[in-house]
Amino acid sequence: MKKTGLIFLIAIFFISIATFSIFFLIQKRSFLPQSEYPQTSTFIDNLEKPTTDRNIISRPAKPDIIEKVPFNVASYKEIFFRKTSDTSINILSENSSVLIVDFPSLNRQGLALNRVAALIEKKEAPRDRILTSEELISFIEIQGDKFETFYLGHNYSGRKLAKFFNLADRQNINLSHQELFVRDVATKGRLINKLNGLWKAQEPEKILISSVQAASNDPNSRGIIDMKMRDTILRHEISHGDFVTRPKYRNYCIDFWNQKMTGKEREVFRQFISNRGYDVRDTNILIDEFQAFLVHTPDGRAFSAKLVGIAEKKLKHLRAIFVQGLSADSIQLSVPF
Repeated sequence: MKKTGLIFLIAIFFISIATFSIFFLIQKRSFLPQSEYPQTSTFIDNLEKPTTDRNIISRPAKPDIIEKVPFNVASYKEIFFRKTSDTSINILSENSSVLIVDFPSLNRQGLALNRVAALIEKKEAPRDRILTSEELISFIEIQGDKFETFYLGHNYSGRKLAKFFNLADRQNINLSHQELFVRDVATKGRLINKLNGLWKAQEPEKILISSVQAASNDPNSRGIIDMKMRDTILRHEISHGDFVTRPKYRNYCIDFWNQKMTGKEREVFRQFISNRGYDVRDTNILIDEFQAFLVHTPDGRAFSAKLVGIAEKKLKHLRAIFVQGLSADSIQLSVPF
């Protein structure tokens, strides 16, 4: 009896080792470079499995599918207060050159736009090619971030989206279903079109921005995207829309940065923005982010004097003279302060 029991325990021990080894090999295989095994779908596509209420962007966006997604004309307040479990597409009534894609979760937003963000804005990512899915995941991990919180909101002009999709064609990149959805939305929204085999920005230039629903069912959004943060994200991203599509406002911001601020103040903000991963070598990105943080990011969790490393009194002074200058020059913004 004792011998039988000992044999049984030994057998269980070896079965356990074999099971663990198989599990380890499977896990190791899933993180091999793309060239080491054939890939039937991208890693990004597998981060979120399709469900019935998400089928619009969890599979290739065909013309008959994109036609089912209405383009609503809506004000900032209407978009802010609207609650939905689906992705919605909105033409901002205060500025019709701004197209807002409101996602139900951070995960869904990331699936659609994180690779665009890496290409266009991130300082340590290449500017001449799109990261593979595996490279993107590794890049985000190196940044100490998570896929879902890599960005809380996005903004890309037609010119920048055209660059992304041209590179995708040139590299023969296997775009995720959600990225294809963005391409179709940008085409239908007249941000981009394809001429002679190349994607081009349409004129006058428009911009696509994104936001995320508050208190969504996505566990990665809970405790991050409440209504206060949703307000901040929308205001911040809409201000980017104004910067791109309202030349008078853009020129005002450039003049303010160059003429109204001291070298030390510029350096403090340059460091703050760089620490958030932006490529501050691009002056356009630098000044655009500066204006968005300074006066369009009210949530202290996202922006404050302490986070910038500047005295509260100094920050209030900069904000005050920025706002006063807008009034003096009669510059209208989409969302009031």
